[in-house]
Amino acid sequence: YYAMNSWSQNPWTDPMIDDHNGDLFMLYPPSETNTNITYGSNNHRMVPSMRFELMRDGLEDYEYLYNLNNGSQPQVNVTNGSDSLANKIIKGLTSYTRDDNFNYTLRKLIGQKLSGEISEIPDIEPPAMHPRSEETLGSYYINFQDPDETFSSNPFGNPQMKDSIIYGTTYRFLDYQDTSYFAIGADAFDEDKGFGWYGNIINYPVEERDEWGDEKKETKRTYVGDDYGKVNTFEFMIPNGQYNVTLCVGRPRSNDAHNKATIEGIVFVNDEPTNDAAQYITRTHQVTVADNSLTVEIGLNTMDEYTMLDYMLIEAVPSSIELELKVYLQGAYRLEQNFPNPFNPETKISYYVPKTSNIKIEIYNSIGQLIKTIDEGIKQEGNYEFTFDATDLSSGVYFYKLKTDKAQIVKKMIYLK
Repeated sequence: YYAMNSWSQNPWTDPMIDDHNGDLFMLYPPSETNTNITYGSNNHRMVPSMRFELMRDGLEDYEYLYNLNNGSQPQVNVTNGSDSLANKIIKGLTSYTRDDNFNYTLRKLIGQKLSGEISEIPDIEPPAMHPRSEETLGSYYINFQDPDETFSSNPFGNPQMKDSIIYGTTYRFLDYQDTSYFAIGADAFDEDKGFGWYGNIINYPVEERDEWGDEKKETKRTYVGDDYGKVNTFEFMIPNGQYNVTLCVGRPRSNDAHNKATIEGIVFVNDEPTNDAAQYITRTHQVTVADNSLTVEIGLNTMDEYTMLDYMLIEAVPSSIELELKVYLQGAYRLEQNFPNPFNPETKISYYVPKTSNIKIEIYNSIGQLIKTIDEGIKQEGNYEFTFDATDLSSGVYFYKLKTDKAQIVKKMIYLK
């Protein structure tokens, strides 16, 4: 499917999928009309597609890690010099960093280390890609359906659709049988909403509701899948941690012979059929999210073998320590990690005051010298946020401290010009 180049069609005038640079091939003619690349006229010059550029960029990332590892390939089952940094980019098949700025910053720091500009690489972490990922561990319920479904025809159990604004973004929910579900169809990944699809399903979706059969549960009457039966990936941004995930696949009055679903590398449904006696497959497994995103993969690499998703329940498994921490934090001062981090030149700092207090926020350099006081005074109970501008400071590691009469909290931040 993916070739280096092809003259079968002009991607400028006849793209298979709009705005998918490199969807058919890696290299393409540099003009919209092809007139300037008549055979031999420009030594057959070709322009790399975005997919080709990403491959090249990935090889450059590897080169930096290779050089940091003393010019050696990584060895299996051995701790290599670049492992800790490579793990910040990708921890596994379903745990990797999508933040371009973080990957650029990490590569820049490795380059500075290799050139002798810095002696140590700061310990930075990729930022959360969506505000939902910065919440405390919680539970999330998803119904895969046409988001515009009205349930006006033969509804069962009083399903109600509603819109809610969260973090400034409008979400559509299905309120059904005392549960509020995210109503999610086959749309492409949306950074503002923090969920969506990658793959063929975006262009050839199935978003159906069967209102005529015997099935009465609306979360099983609705389903989403790929009309070509290809492999597709769904991402849902949530906090890192362990979750009990329940997934239901299948559809009423239809049998699919080869259902396949994997969540965070754990196989839930392994090339299994649905039939008249069992038209749904429902499984629960515990999974671990390590990159602030739950990754679901459905389908097989064969044509017309369908996997239809009905609903997914994502329920946090908090440890006893986390439960104790939540109780403690209800009455505690909190200083949040600045965002973005690293930053240039501005970053946001937020904190929480549980009761009226005399507050001071101070900035220190890496050797503990006080640089400036950026916020102080009597604060009422509540959440506070302000922007810190480091334009007049040099690049490096800094610390910011929340001070009260009864508490001191310190966080680290990195300023990179």
